[in-house]
Amino acid sequence: IPPLDADFNMHGGIYRDAWIIATNDVHIKATGMASSGIVIDAPQVSEGSATLSISGVVVNAAGLGRRIEAVSSIVDASGQVVETARSTVNVPANGESNFRHADVRVDRPKLWSPDSPYLYSVRTVLLENGKEIDEVTEPLGLRWFKFDPSEGFFLNGKPLKLRGTNRHQDYRGFGNAVPDDLQVRDLEIIKQTGFNFVRLAHYPQDPSVLAAADRLGLMLWEEIPVVNVVHISEAFNRNSETMLREMIRQHRNH
Repeated sequence: IPPLDADFNMHGGIYRDAWIIATNDVHIKATGMASSGIVIDAPQVSEGSATLSISGVVVNAAGLGRRIEAVSSIVDASGQVVETARSTVNVPANGESNFRHADVRVDRPKLWSPDSPYLYSVRTVLLENGKEIDEVTEPLGLRWFKFDPSEGFFLNGKPLKLRGTNRHQDYRGFGNAVPDDLQVRDLEIIKQTGFNFVRLAHYPQDPSVLAAADRLGLMLWEEIPVVNVVHISEAFNRNSETMLREMIRQHRNH
């Protein structure tokens, strides 16, 4: 099980918040590698407009098929709805169905950057006969980027020098069981010091870290704990791939 060896302290046990999630029989899938069940893609972003795709999976744990309306709203930082998309989903008994809201457009978007970390949110609601039965809200920072081997990194069409540091989840007296306020405080100190980039070595970190980075304007490099020693075996490869898929599924909307 990665890591086999590392240059940081490793602790056992449950050291992050644990939750029981109670849902309606019909709900947005909450068991897909611990992801939110909502996937936000932004295939086109510019200063003039952004085009989004919002998709998800609806689960029906009841013995009868259900007809559900899925509604996704783009909400700006002031709480105003700027665009809404909706579709009807027929979910079979004891089954699940996908939905996708394609070509959701935001005109003249406020772009996310380290100097101006503007955040929208995507609120997805399931309705049955007009009654709300489930809701998931995910963050949305609109930006585009590229790497060039000669000219470096570009964000929103402009060159940007990455000034970064490295961050571990470890505090005196807590070990890995770091409270959320101290997690966030670390990122606030990093931002105040003048950095715009953080490497989260060497493992996926607490959701509070991702949320703070979104809000503060910190770009992240996130890793799985394959470090120092790589054991060539089917089990090691399988565990590594599972870790990578879980990290992407859980954090892809940040």
